[in-house]
Parts: sequence; C-alpha cells; structure tokens
Amino acid sequence: MDLRHHRRMHTGEKPHRCQECGKAFSLPSNLRVHQSVHAKEKLFRCEECGKRFSQRSRLQAHQRIHTGEKPYRCQRCGKGFSRSSALHYHHRIHAGKRPFRCDVCGKGFVYSSQFAYHQRCHAGDRLHRCHDCGKFFDSSAELHEHQGVHAAEKPHKCGQCGKAFHFPSKLRLHLTVHAREQLFKCDICGKGFRLSSQLLLHERLHTGEKPHTCDVCGKGFDYQSRLETHKKIHTHRKHRSGRGGT
Repeated sequence: MDLRHHRRMHTGEKPHRCQECGKAFSLPSNLRVHQSVHAKEKLFRCEECGKRFSQRSRLQAHQRIHTGEKPYRCQRCGKGFSRSSALHYHHRIHAGKRPFRCDVCGKGFVYSSQFAYHQRCHAGDRLHRCHDCGKFFDSSAELHEHQGVHAAEKPHKCGQCGKAFHFPSKLRLHLTVHAREQLFKCDICGKGFRLSSQLLLHERLHTGEKPHTCDVCGKGFDYQSRLETHKKIHTHRKHRSGRGGT
C-alpha cells in the first residue's frame, strides 16, 4: 500500500464508488472485490457494450448513454438529463441549495462528490483532525495540545464516564444514555447496573454475604473467582509438601 492510499485510512476519503449501488471504497482493489457480488446478480445485458445490470430499469437508463436520449428536462433552463436523479440534483442549483457544507471553512456544495474533493484542500498532509471544531494538525501532539482549549470550554462533566459538555442541556441529554444502561438500582447506595446479576454481586458488599466457601479451610468469599484464586494456595502447598516427602 503506497502513502497516498494509507492516508485515506486517516482522512476517511473513499474516491472509488460502485456504479451499481453507490457504495464507496478507499482502494480500487476493494471496489473490484465488491463488484464481483453484483456480477452474480446481473441478468440484463446491454447489446451495445456488453455491460450487465441487476434490474431492467437500470439497463434502460444505461442504454440512454448509447442513444443520447435525455427524457428528463429542467423546466427552468431546458437542460436535459438521462436520469431522473441527475435532474433532481440539478434543481438544487436553481434553488440555491447546497446541503453539503464544509465545517472548516463553511463553503457549501451541491454534490457530495464536490464536497469530498474539497475536503482534501483542508486535510492535505494534516491527518490529525479535531472532532470539536474540525481543524487539522500535523501531529497528534499538536492536536492533543489544541484539544485542551475545548476541554476548558466544557465545564459540565458526566460523573459516570467523565465526558464533558459545553452546555448543561447536553449533559442532561447524555445522562439519559446511562439511565437506560442502568435499570437495576441498589436500594442501599443507589448505584445502578445494567444486569440483575451485577446488582446481586454488588449487594454482597453491603450485606457481607460470602456464599462461596473453601472446602479445605472453610474460608468464605463473595465471588467465585476469588475462591478459585484462593484454592490455588492449597494446591501449591500440597504440591510442595509432596515434593518434600520424597
């Protein structure tokens, strides 16, 4: 893999797009492997060029390339298109709609492909991107130093996972995630757990219950794993005494 292809792992750039389903890939080899899936599904063959399609409607749309037919026409400027989807995207130009907006410079684009190409201008060799503001940095150290600025801007911190937020409303929304995760609550200390078995084990801290007893010395443990660890002491002693008697 050359450096250009390797960089796409960091930037997320996927310039190789499947014409059948629209799925994109960072490497041409991955696209070729993917296309073999469609090859098994293509029953409709173009008599002009031999290209195959999985649906008759796609074959008919493709054949317009050979015939030059453009049945979908813009009512405002008269421009024709071979596909209805192309006309749909074209309408955005007249409406002034640019749904794909760069979060670095604010520039808007009509097509996602234009937006993806534009993002390379900002990325370049700067592969370390801040997820808070979209800025790129040459090294992870520079990014880490920069993120300290955002950390100071997020005074509202979650007491359960440590994640911080700019606004208290965002923190409250985030806390609902933990609330859904912790359906089983301890009646003594209020701590929540996702599983009832986790709550049962936790409650032994309060009750002092130790249901797992060693059958050699009678010592009790709150967890089975701790009992198993303890038993190794007896096994080790037995092994040593056996060696001493020989």
